[in-house]
Amino acid sequence: MAVELRSAPTEGYSREYYLRRNNVMFQAEVRHLLTACQIGPGARLLEIGCGGGGLLRCCAASKKAVMVAGIDMNVTGISLAGRIAPNAALAIADAARLPFASGSFDAVVAQHVIEHFERADDVLREWRRVLAPGGRIAVATPTALYPDPALFDDATHQQIYTLAGLRALFERNGLRVERAYSLMPFLASRRIAWRLARVSMRSLLAMRFLPHFRERGLTLILAAGKRETSA
Repeated sequence: MAVELRSAPTEGYSREYYLRRNNVMFQAEVRHLLTACQIGPGARLLEIGCGGGGLLRCCAASKKAVMVAGIDMNVTGISLAGRIAPNAALAIADAARLPFASGSFDAVVAQHVIEHFERADDVLREWRRVLAPGGRIAVATPTALYPDPALFDDATHQQIYTLAGLRALFERNGLRVERAYSLMPFLASRRIAWRLARVSMRSLLAMRFLPHFRERGLTLILAAGKRETSA
């Protein structure tokens, strides 16, 4: 897919950051995101903030999506993504001004991206614009109720959401929430959290049906479908 360069590239994250990021927690989130999208054979998937290419590689390996695309503002991230997901269509572009026609994708995925926007409503409406009828948006983002916020400390974060706050953001922007839960609950030890990430990667049930942990895990996973009657 040919895309137009809409924005100047940045260097917000280093190569080492992207390599370090591809850990067991990252992989657990990827599995949940791709499952939440419910993509089938022939689907078209777009990842917002694809730096490093780990999710795109997993999606391509599943052989479900016929076309996989990714955008990022970081030239280092795009470069790495091109190496490990060579069949993906990649572009340096602004997440709030996507260089794609309306209805271009069956799934839009964003892993630790939505928390970086001050005007998240505007960004989400743009993601919805490129979503085809019946498509889904799935996001992973840090949890405001997690007791150890140092694990996701980042000066560029604009908003850390509760499950209720994230749900409200999607619903007021023409999206119907279908799944919303958290992964990797806090049990007083980071070592235990890493072990639970492995469990989360293997089991899609994770902790999402236990009331206390459902909203307090390290990462929120939310998937929503496009409401065709919304403006």
